[in-house]
Amino acid sequence: MGFENLLYRCDKNKIRIVSGDLQEGYWSLEGFCLVAAASCCGSPSPAAKVELAGNLSRVNVKECRESNSIGAFVGTGAGAIVGLRYYGLPGAVGGALLGHLLSGNHAQVCADVVLLDGRSFVATMSSGIFTRLSAIANRVD
Repeated sequence: MGFENLLYRCDKNKIRIVSGDLQEGYWSLEGFCLVAAASCCGSPSPAAKVELAGNLSRVNVKECRESNSIGAFVGTGAGAIVGLRYYGLPGAVGGALLGHLLSGNHAQVCADVVLLDGRSFVATMSSGIFTRLSAIANRVD
């Protein structure tokens, strides 16, 4: 698991585009815009920003993967044990929180997104981001 993937699991505003007409990789939803994540060499290019308001045709669910409570429990327990071992009681609390966040056991939605200009892409995202995209697609100006 790469460091970028680890950060993606913690940030609930991230979308991972896995195929389609947009650049594959991690994007973030900022207001009504999709913005490509900055690479290690600098900021994203102007082409790596997509305005969604008035440009989003539809968002269709392809697959929904629910969270696994056992994985979250194991991540929390392991984080608490490691934190307790090295930093005492405050470390146990912080380790439990970090272990839960990094366990990756949060509900994920895989969706097919179609823009009005004809471009489309398949992306994985949290259920909250999917709800926001659906609201943008159904928005009446």
